[in-house]
Amino acid sequence: KTFQRSDTEFYGIGLGVLFSQLMLRFAEPVRGENAYKVTQTISDGIKEGTPLEIFTDREGEVILKKYSPIGELSIFAREYAEALAQTTGLVSCITDHDQVVAAAGLGSREFNGKEISKELEETISSREGKCLNANEKGKIPVVEDQREVSYSQTIQPIICAGDAIGSVILMGKSDKDIMGDAEKMLVQTAAGFLGRQMEQ
Repeated sequence: KTFQRSDTEFYGIGLGVLFSQLMLRFAEPVRGENAYKVTQTISDGIKEGTPLEIFTDREGEVILKKYSPIGELSIFAREYAEALAQTTGLVSCITDHDQVVAAAGLGSREFNGKEISKELEETISSREGKCLNANEKGKIPVVEDQREVSYSQTIQPIICAGDAIGSVILMGKSDKDIMGDAEKMLVQTAAGFLGRQMEQ
């Protein structure tokens, strides 16, 4: 991939410079085709605009780790998810852009800590909430290996400093669980609150 000056920068360092510096950290010089393969492997795992944390280990190797702002609030997110589940009797999940950070309610073990589905990732990126009941089409899986899509669901993206960083979700366990204005308001409030907490 050819990097332009307009590409995302990390701590003021362009991606091209960053990858060049990473290449210099390998024990043996990497040239030609191998250099492309290593750079491609690094860039394939990073989407444009993905925030990263950069660490070095004792041997001086560079470690790139995806940064999850919501992950920093994992204890708080877990407590909020539990409060939502207890209040509504529904399954609640709080996610970042990659995985379910917290889940609560009957059947929540199926979701906790798992990678979110591509459909949910697209919903988060679109910044549009969803509120669907059993008889409505358009419901999406929350995680990649979800056994069956929930009967009803309300999804609200979490916006922090103008960026969509995750979502708050309520899911029905049977066709009797109906999502209405109250459930929609709950997830909107939760998403707004979590977004504001991240800005502080």
